[in-house]
Amino acid sequence: MTINPYSAPNAALGEKADEAKKPISFLIMQIFLIPSALLLLVFGLMLPLYTPDGSSAPGGMGKYIAAAIFLLLFAWAAAILITAYRRKPVVRWLGGAAIGVFILGALSELIAGNGFERGTEAYRFGQLIGRMLVIGLECYWLYAFAFSAKARRYLGLQ
Repeated sequence: MTINPYSAPNAALGEKADEAKKPISFLIMQIFLIPSALLLLVFGLMLPLYTPDGSSAPGGMGKYIAAAIFLLLFAWAAAILITAYRRKPVVRWLGGAAIGVFILGALSELIAGNGFERGTEAYRFGQLIGRMLVIGLECYWLYAFAFSAKARRYLGLQ
């Protein structure tokens, strides 16, 4: 008995059957985090060199504390990028926490009302609608990145 050489392939041409496509929420995270991680690394390394010694922290340690915070944020961004590249399930929580920080930042701007004191009523209303739209889009991004079935399938959890 011979094998039919004209049998249909398991997947479309150029696509692996067992590999899910990368969700757009992961691509958006990479677009935000790659330049952010590089800037955090540069600022964290350059801050102690170009900051004067006078600071409010005891012993002039303020610039080193700030540099350590920048480097910790860089490590967080690098961990998100590496775990997303390797498709580790922990990326859902690391990235979800980062998106949650973005949402909290936008909410704090909305609650504080920064920038609402100038302009006409129409201008202020437009600012309010714009900020609420950004918060809504960030909430959807959080869902798509951390909790959607497509993200779970991409990470091999489903």
